[in-house]
Amino acid sequence: MASKGDQLGVDAQPSPARKRRGPHILSTLLFLTALGFAAVAGYLYWNEQETEKNDPTPPPAVSGQWGLAQVKNQFDMAGFSTEIGRTNGDSDQIPGVPGQAITVEGNEIYIYIFSATREEKDPIVLAEQAFGKIDESTLKLTRQSSGDEIGDGEELHVFQGGNIIAVLVGGDPDDVNAAREIIEGLT
Repeated sequence: MASKGDQLGVDAQPSPARKRRGPHILSTLLFLTALGFAAVAGYLYWNEQETEKNDPTPPPAVSGQWGLAQVKNQFDMAGFSTEIGRTNGDSDQIPGVPGQAITVEGNEIYIYIFSATREEKDPIVLAEQAFGKIDESTLKLTRQSSGDEIGDGEELHVFQGGNIIAVLVGGDPDDVNAAREIIEGLT
């Protein structure tokens, strides 16, 4: 059956407005999609900036209650590049307290944190007593995970401040003095 336009001898062709409608709808959808992606990217960027502003800082230490994060923070505030180490170190002269590693300017420092006990309520007294018994010339550190000796052949430097004993493995004289100053400054 022929259409009415064919009967009159005219070819039925779509109008120019109908011909362009498909690509127009597609370009509009692509434009709206691009706007959506731009909005999401803007939101993620803004959210990341806000998160960086709100990074938690370790709470300040109370006298005699220093923790690893607060000790690391003291080195950070002094302008040193630090990161938490990946191993714990046992000491033959500090029994029962694992040393937690902090890397400061490429040097490992093992932090031994003393806590109050039933017998002694003041962790500073415990740290001072343990520090008084350490002989640096015979001190040995070993990795908890493997038992390997830490700093084989390097000099070990021991400092005490607050409830902390710190053992610096090696380091040049400036590093040793800086670590001593920071650790002995802990109250």
